[in-house]
Amino acid sequence: MKCFLSLSIGEKEFSFLRGFRKRGYVVVRELKTYPIDRINMISSKREDVYVNYASSFSYFDVQNVPRMSKKVLPLYLRKRIDDMGIMKEREDFFIKYRVVEETEEILKVAYFTAPRREKEKIFQALQSRFQILKLFTLKMCAIARLLSHITRKINVAVFKDGGETLCVFNRDGVIYHVHVSRTEISDVELESAIRYFEENFHERLKICFLIGEEVQKEYNISVPVCSPFFGNLIRGINNRDANNFASVLGNLFVTDEENLLPEQYTSLVKNLHLSKRIGVCFFIFSFIFLVLAVYNLGIIHNLKRCYEIKRAVVEREIDHINRSRPSEEEIRKLNAFINLYRTFLDEPKVTAVTVWFCKNTPRNIRFTNADMKMENGSLNISIKGMALGNYEGAKQSFILLLNRMKTHFILQDKVFNYTGSGGFFSIKCIRKKL
Repeated sequence: MKCFLSLSIGEKEFSFLRGFRKRGYVVVRELKTYPIDRINMISSKREDVYVNYASSFSYFDVQNVPRMSKKVLPLYLRKRIDDMGIMKEREDFFIKYRVVEETEEILKVAYFTAPRREKEKIFQALQSRFQILKLFTLKMCAIARLLSHITRKINVAVFKDGGETLCVFNRDGVIYHVHVSRTEISDVELESAIRYFEENFHERLKICFLIGEEVQKEYNISVPVCSPFFGNLIRGINNRDANNFASVLGNLFVTDEENLLPEQYTSLVKNLHLSKRIGVCFFIFSFIFLVLAVYNLGIIHNLKRCYEIKRAVVEREIDHINRSRPSEEEIRKLNAFINLYRTFLDEPKVTAVTVWFCKNTPRNIRFTNADMKMENGSLNISIKGMALGNYEGAKQSFILLLNRMKTHFILQDKVFNYTGSGGFFSIKCIRKKL
């Protein structure tokens, strides 16, 4: 919730307001008026500061001008003011303008002017008093902007400023004309000002607003007269106080189009705000990194403890393994046993040979004699048998047996003789590794 300080500086006194914005409303906490010599008592505590001042002289107008470049338009308006002789006897002046409507050929321009030296003097005094200014504008601009949130119709605001009575003709924050009366304005003078406005600006006035207690009277004029109602905008004060301090409240509704702060100053303020945001971001990130560093230090400490524990366990296991390792003599005996076992596995097995012949011998072959001997690490086999059946069947069975044996045995000798009772054969071979 951002708080603000709003000031309206007059010739002899100033008013100020403290409050904050909440849900579209302006909530007022403090609202007072003091003599101008007590303005140094006002200080800002990290608040947005909004200021308007009553210029010793100002001129407002709305004119149709030929369409031209935005760079040329200020020069055109300055020459027009010089030609009218408004500021000839005065010091240098500034111009603030905005384009209200535009067509292909015509620009409808609302502009105002006031003495430059007076504005700069007040601005420098404020700049030395307050750290950051959010708004700096004319009093009449603040009142016109406030009324634009009350009605969209064209109206005249009548209020006192010092010893003068001002009639500000405006709509949607645009001031068309200002009529100044040196004394309290009469019905005739106010009606005359309305007629002048309607004839010169071709606009029909809809309503007259009375701002402040000094002008609260019944005017007999051609348009309705009333005090504005601010209940939809303000909280914390009654409508009477809001009406008496309308210029202070109006600061909160002024747009950049009426802001008189120098461009260099606004750029500096924006960069300052940006720098503050960047600084806050850096602080947040630094804090996050600090928290992560502390958190990771705890993790690293725990990991280091786990590492030391695991390292001690591994060292104990290695020591146990070293103590449990067999001696060289035991290893030599174990290797000798392993080699012996491998030799045993590589030697031919009688059982394996017998099993092979049982599985691969044709049905009509009968073995009558088998002799197996180990010589030089090889199994020499000599077998005799008979193949039953006629000659062709016995011969084929014998050849089939030989073909099967070739894959597992090295054949050395084979004999086959057929008689009337069958084929007798003998085979000598050496066993391959099965």
